[in-house]
Amino acid sequence: MLEIINLSKMMEIFPVINNVSFTVNDGEMIAICGDPFGGDLVLQAIPGLIRIKRGSVSLDGEVIAGYGMTKKSEDFVEKFSYISKTGTLLWEKSFDYNLKLREKWFKNYHTQKAIDTLEALAPGFNRKKRANHMTDQELVLAAFALGMGMESKYFLVDALWWDIPDGETKEKCLKMLKEKQDQGCSVLVVMDDFFLLGPGRDYFKRIIYMKQGALIVDSTPQVDANKPLEFLLEEWKRVAK
Repeated sequence: MLEIINLSKMMEIFPVINNVSFTVNDGEMIAICGDPFGGDLVLQAIPGLIRIKRGSVSLDGEVIAGYGMTKKSEDFVEKFSYISKTGTLLWEKSFDYNLKLREKWFKNYHTQKAIDTLEALAPGFNRKKRANHMTDQELVLAAFALGMGMESKYFLVDALWWDIPDGETKEKCLKMLKEKQDQGCSVLVVMDDFFLLGPGRDYFKRIIYMKQGALIVDSTPQVDANKPLEFLLEEWKRVAK
């Protein structure tokens, strides 16, 4: 079980994570929407990629991230696959180069899984093309494929969806994440309301809605047939004002 406990972070004088607490059970697939900036930073805080001002992150009862904590063991790092357009690839290196680094860094990395994922999402992708010469969509798909090669318990997917204009490709990404959930992994995905109401609506049984860094609603909207997801999102926005 993953526990986020009273997590807070300031940027200059503004709280970008504002006393956020929630629990992630094994095998859950959760959407974080509303305030994508806050959701992005929560995902980064979980594996200790950013410093936090207050609060902690606990994994199976052990505190793994908190104020002043920076050192992480290899076993800990491998429990999380953080997938981001800007944080997953070395900017001046190719997909193949980044793949080789992961083979070196992680003892249980699934190289062929990453290659198969990329081929399924972007057939004919130039794996030798440097990341700083890729289009936004190529960069996103390369990052997603590299992340999917991890043998991790938790998959933390940053807001990638704006850079994938093709709905079919988005659907493939969601299906791949659902496969991870079916294997017992937990998946946290930051996304915007529009995407959640489109191809994302059938994949998430739990939605966390954030505003100005604070957690406003933690809900399972699909259980209430009398309140469609569109209606609930509008309710949450009114609460967040």
